[in-house]
Amino acid sequence: MHTFQTYDLFRLSHFKVRKPKIDFGDTASFAYYRFSEVGYFNYILFKTSTYDKAALKEILRAYLKDGITQVKLLFPAVFKESLSALIAGETLHEIACLKQSLEENQQSNKYEPMLTLVENEKDLLEYTRIYLEAFESSNTDYEEVAQNFALLMHDDAVDFFLVNYKSNFVGICSNYYGPEAVFLSAGAVLPPYKNHGLHKQIIAERMALAKLKGHTEFVSWAYTGSISYENLMKSNFTHYASYCEYVSKPLELLTAAGGLLSR
Repeated sequence: MHTFQTYDLFRLSHFKVRKPKIDFGDTASFAYYRFSEVGYFNYILFKTSTYDKAALKEILRAYLKDGITQVKLLFPAVFKESLSALIAGETLHEIACLKQSLEENQQSNKYEPMLTLVENEKDLLEYTRIYLEAFESSNTDYEEVAQNFALLMHDDAVDFFLVNYKSNFVGICSNYYGPEAVFLSAGAVLPPYKNHGLHKQIIAERMALAKLKGHTEFVSWAYTGSISYENLMKSNFTHYASYCEYVSKPLELLTAAGGLLSR
C-alpha cells in the first residue's frame, strides 16, 4: 500500500467519527474511498490488471446512492492497456510517486524558518481557511471543516504547519508519519504568493523537522510535469512509480443494464 493511500485511509477513519456515511473498503481487486462532501476522496484504486465487473458495479452503485455521479479511477500505468475498454476515449492524467532517503548523519541546509506548527484552535481555523482557498474549494464553512482537521491534529502521526512569508501566513503543509515513510502532504500557497520559490523551502524544512524526530525516508506524489513535480525532483526526489487517473464515465451509464460493465 502506497503511503498516500495509507494517509487517506488514516484521515477517513478519523473523519468517520463525525461523518458516519464515509465508506472505504479493500478487496482483492480494488481499494475504494467514498466521502460525498469532498471530491478528492471519491476514488477507486485498481490493484490488479483484471477486475470483477460485478464487484465494480456494486461499488459504483454505492457512490450513486450517495449522490455521486462520477468518480476517479486510479491504476498503475502498466495496467493502461489491460483497462483500455474501461477508459476508452477518456483523458488520462499521470500521477508520479516520488521518494527520497536521507543519511542519518546528513546535514540539513540552513534556512530561515518558515513553518509554524498548528497547535491550537485559532491556528487550525487559519490553516483550514488557507487550505480551502489554496485548493480553490467552494466550501467556505471553515469551522465545520476545521472540526475534521481537529481529529487529526491531536494524533501524533500528523503535523500541520502554517507557512510564514513576510510576517503573513500564506500557505499550509503537513507531514504524515506513516509506517514506512513520512508522506509530505498538502503543500499549497495562496495564489498571490505562487512563483516565489516557497515550495522548495517548504519541502526542505518539513524534511528537516521530520529528521529531528528520527525519520529518514520520505515520499510524496504529484501530477507528472506539474510545478509540484518539478519542485520535488529539484529537491532530489526520485520518480519511482506512475499511476493513471481519470474521471469515470457517468456512473448511471456504467451501472445500467446492458452497460459497459454488463458486457
